[in-house]
Amino acid sequence: MESQFDILIIGAGVVGACIAWELSHYRISTAMVEREVDVSFWTSKANSGIIHVGFHASPGTLKARLVVEGNRQFDRLSEELEFPFERRGELVVAFSEEEVRVLQNLYLSGTKNNVQHLGLLGRERTLEMEPSLNPDLLGALYAPTAGIVGPDEYCFALVENAAANGVELFLGERVVWSATARTSPRPRCWRRHQEGACHPGRPEVCMQGRRTGRAVCRPVPERFRY
Repeated sequence: MESQFDILIIGAGVVGACIAWELSHYRISTAMVEREVDVSFWTSKANSGIIHVGFHASPGTLKARLVVEGNRQFDRLSEELEFPFERRGELVVAFSEEEVRVLQNLYLSGTKNNVQHLGLLGRERTLEMEPSLNPDLLGALYAPTAGIVGPDEYCFALVENAAANGVELFLGERVVWSATARTSPRPRCWRRHQEGACHPGRPEVCMQGRRTGRAVCRPVPERFRY
């Protein structure tokens, strides 16, 4: 199978789905390729689904700006694309004086990032809001604009709308591209993965070498800390 598109998106997780949805607003030909049998198949469907407010991000960074702006867009997005979303708020609880100082720093970061309606609560107010908490707490940082989303429903809604607007989705496909020493690697085509060509179940990009004609599989290990 070989096709020509202006833009090729590799992976139909939530990041690829967001990119596809945004690009579907423009008059360009876009394709999205996913190696699994459906979208949102791995990390995207299994994440916590928390829509953060932005007090963890360092002030002045691109991440801080995007987290805050993105948070504010979810009310409109959920109504437009019809995926489950609720603003339930968030309490970050402190049980020691050291943790109270951490909350104060998070509050300062949040205010510098223009996070709306942040508040530092004392023990009584925190227990009034959430009586089931451990009574040994000293206080909490309250972020009412935090929300939760259905991770897989969100991803499916983005992809379905993008496809309705012309983005072509290819499932069960792996990307293969060619490169030489004189040219940078650029996607040329993709074709169905042949069993045994790569390591099943491991994240990898298969690059077709011009000289050998063999697929070079490069597993990409990832380690994350929540």
